[in-house]
Amino acid sequence: PEIPLHEVTLSRPFHAGIYEVTQGQFVDIMGFNLSTNLGPNRPVDMVSWPEAIEFCKRLSDLPSEKSAGRIYRLPTEAEWEYICRAGTQFMYSFPDDDKLEQ
Repeated sequence: PEIPLHEVTLSRPFHAGIYEVTQGQFVDIMGFNLSTNLGPNRPVDMVSWPEAIEFCKRLSDLPSEKSAGRIYRLPTEAEWEYICRAGTQFMYSFPDDDKLEQ
């Protein structure tokens, strides 16, 4: 865990995708694919931080997404931690009780 620990409050609700972005989706938006394990339905990999931000921007700029009022972005550190912990207060997404290891 990070030291010093600090409490963060998520002040607004947010939506997060439940599936990875596929290579096919990435190519449709960005026009290129640098993934190592190729396949249009496989998750995209080898994407830099700036490329991920640009993907979100271009996806948000699609007319269908604009008209639906959807804006895509990368999650903040606090949002990502909340997602990974599945909304729990445990270290992981499951209770970190020593008794579970027995």
